[in-house]
Amino acid sequence: MRERIHFTFTYGMNYSRTAFWYQMFQNVVIWVSVINFLISSLPEYWDRDVLALEIIEKVSIGIFTIDYLVRFATVKPGERCSWVRRPLHLFDLAVIVPFYVEVVLKHGFSFNPADASILVIIRALRLFQMFRSVKAARYSSLISVFTKALWLSKDGFVLFSFTITILMVVVSAVMFYAEQTIMIFDKTNRIWRYPNGDVAWFQSIPDTFWWFMVTITTVGYGDVYPKSDMGKCVASLTMVGGLFVLAVPVAVFGSNFTSVWDERQDHLTKRARRRRVENISSLTKTQIVEQLDLSMRRFSIKLNKQKEYSEKLLEEEKEILILISALSKFNLKTKQPSPSPPSIQNKLSATSDTLQPFTQ
Repeated sequence: MRERIHFTFTYGMNYSRTAFWYQMFQNVVIWVSVINFLISSLPEYWDRDVLALEIIEKVSIGIFTIDYLVRFATVKPGERCSWVRRPLHLFDLAVIVPFYVEVVLKHGFSFNPADASILVIIRALRLFQMFRSVKAARYSSLISVFTKALWLSKDGFVLFSFTITILMVVVSAVMFYAEQTIMIFDKTNRIWRYPNGDVAWFQSIPDTFWWFMVTITTVGYGDVYPKSDMGKCVASLTMVGGLFVLAVPVAVFGSNFTSVWDERQDHLTKRARRRRVENISSLTKTQIVEQLDLSMRRFSIKLNKQKEYSEKLLEEEKEILILISALSKFNLKTKQPSPSPPSIQNKLSATSDTLQPFTQ
């Protein structure tokens, strides 16, 4: 019974119809709560206790609290510590706990509305309310696809971070010294100025980091830009280089996302096929005919793809055999032993036998 309740509250539509409707209910509550949080940030509602917003907030937090406690209580006793430490469950706590801390600060102690330190703490706690939108991720299998692709791409992101850090220091230094060709140092105020007296935008190499990040990512805010001819040349090279730097993590993530997505689609296809096979006994004759026609069409499409791929492999095999034959003739002329091991011929023969049925 405990396991059934836990699965109902955790796995949503993948477990049962009751779990599906509970998932839908939770999604509605989550997004109503998010919209309520956004509305509360409007100027006309800022620092005001609006009754409707308070009711929605308290009801939402109550539902989230019950959901969290039920899931925690139905976890096996030996697994509760590891369950609490999971990222999505930490996000759940980040949504719930600040509300109760705010209640304690307001009502558990002598609260003075003019106390700036308490107000700062409360507003900081309210920032955690934005994590409630992450709660919806718990019911989405697509989020797991995205996070898995991110994890598989970690090496590419590490390479990107290392490269971008080195470039930031080098390019920012070059830009700073390039702009010095038209800047004048004000020894009285210890700042750089342009010839017209305005404060220069590039006061130091670290101060140039902002310009570099905006330029290398091809954002181009335009709030800071070089004025010297040499600085403009550096900026042009940085803009072009940014395209190549960004291409690495994007390509790595795209490749991994495609692989993970294909795995997910294969899993869904196999699950749908199992369900179709299990439900065959309950189908009518017309439904069986329709299902058979659909299955035959899917099989035909996959078979054609397999034939196309097999034909390409056979073409590669023919090219390899021609090259081996040419190498053998060359070795006979020069009286040198052939470096081609017999295993190649055996592998090619086995490949031909395997692919022959698909090319007929």
